[in-house]
Amino acid sequence: SPSPARQRGVVTALASSAPEPPPSPFTTLTLVRHGQSEWNLANRFTGWVDVDLTERGITEARSAGRMLAEDGQQHDMVCTSTLRRAIRTAC
Repeated sequence: SPSPARQRGVVTALASSAPEPPPSPFTTLTLVRHGQSEWNLANRFTGWVDVDLTERGITEARSAGRMLAEDGQQHDMVCTSTLRRAIRTAC
């Protein structure tokens, strides 16, 4: 009977030579809304007006990023509009 150390070596060799599982057939889409903008604070409709984030909006964006990271999510791509509030939230 092989020694326990020898048995572990065999298991390690088998595990390291095993093929990797195929990639998941599922794709995850994560949607994040921009943080509070200056016009959100003033209760004005923003639309396509390029207004910046407030300090609260910056804090909200950082918090969203931390939550995604804590959840273990990794993203291959980030898409955003060309508006400052969206870009600053995505960064």
